[in-house]
Amino acid sequence: MKIRLKSLLLTIVVAFASYFTRVLTVSRPLSQGVLIIMSIAVATYLLSEHLIPKIERRCSGQSLFKVEGLWWEIQSFHPHIAVASATIQYDSATERISLDGIAYDGDGTESAFFRSVASVFLPERNEIFYQWEGNLRSEPASIMKGVGNMAFYRARKGKTIEGFGSYVEFATPNRPMVLIHLSLVRFTKEEQDAWELGDAGVRKEVAKMRIALHQNQAAATAK
Repeated sequence: MKIRLKSLLLTIVVAFASYFTRVLTVSRPLSQGVLIIMSIAVATYLLSEHLIPKIERRCSGQSLFKVEGLWWEIQSFHPHIAVASATIQYDSATERISLDGIAYDGDGTESAFFRSVASVFLPERNEIFYQWEGNLRSEPASIMKGVGNMAFYRARKGKTIEGFGSYVEFATPNRPMVLIHLSLVRFTKEEQDAWELGDAGVRKEVAKMRIALHQNQAAATAK
């Protein structure tokens, strides 16, 4: 657990550093070495002052149960809607949180897969930070990596049903770094029942209906 947490923190530092380097490059023509030192210093300060003190408080399984289960990650860039399913699980024996996800095309076809390799839950913020890796279905040998977060609205009774989040996909020789913002919606009981009991064909139809729902909502909002 400690090794994974250190790896996660190091990855977040690198992500922050990459982001600040890009910002500073645009705003001020400094040398690459100076930019890297400045960005790492800023990222380390933010982590040491804000994130690490919270992570040092142990995870709360009692709080986490409210966000366990199946979630839709929805990315809206009108008129297009991208949807992924994400399963959040917590192992009380190892105190480990895991995320597994599948992204879908507009017709419900699986297009990409991702999973967490390190993660931590902050109960006081109802938020998960994670390091992930995955691949495109069309390119199973190509590995994508990044970091992300999922923040959930606190439920007064029962389980949390909505939230928001974002993730960074690290740059590769063939792909630029990407930052994506997401809306989070818990599966309905009907969707969850069909998902857990159905086969790949049933899941495709569930994903297709969810995409259509948000496309209709986005179209209505745009009018």
